Amino acid sequence: LIQLEKQMENTNQHLRTVSQKMETLEIENNNVKEIYIKTLKEWEEKDMKYISTAASTFILQSLNQNRGVIITGSPGCGKSFVAHHEALTFEREGYEIIPCDGPSDVLKHFLAEKIQVFVIDDICGKFALNQHKADSWEQND
Repeated sequence: LIQLEKQMENTNQHLRTVSQKMETLEIENNNVKEIYIKTLKEWEEKDMKYISTAASTFILQSLNQNRGVIITGSPGCGKSFVAHHEALTFEREGYEIIPCDGPSDVLKHFLAEKIQVFVIDDICGKFALNQHKADSWEQND
C-alpha cells in the first residue's frame, strides 16, 4: 500500500510537471502567434506602397514553379519588400505565412498537413556575413 501511494505521488508529480510544460508551451505559442500577426500587419501596411516590377513578377513565377526561391541583391534594393509582398500574395491564396530567423524556426513550425510559406529574411546576416547565422544553416543541413 505504501509503495502504491509512492507510485501515485510520483505519477501526480509527473502530471504536474507535464502540465506546467504544456502551459509554458502554450504561452510561447501564443506569443509567437502575436509576433507573427504583428509582423504580417507591418508587411501589409508597407505593401500598400507596392508597385509591381519585372523582377517581382519573375520572383512570383519562380515561386509558383519551385519549392523555394533565394532573392539576392544589393542592400536596400527591395529584396525583403518583394519577399514580404509575395508572401502576402500566398497568404491571400490560403497559405500560412511563417516569418523566420533561422532553420530552427522552420523545423519548429513546419506542419506537413498545412500549406506554408517560410520567409527567411537576411539568411546569413544583414550587411555582412553573420557567422553564427551561417553556421546554424550548416548544422541543420
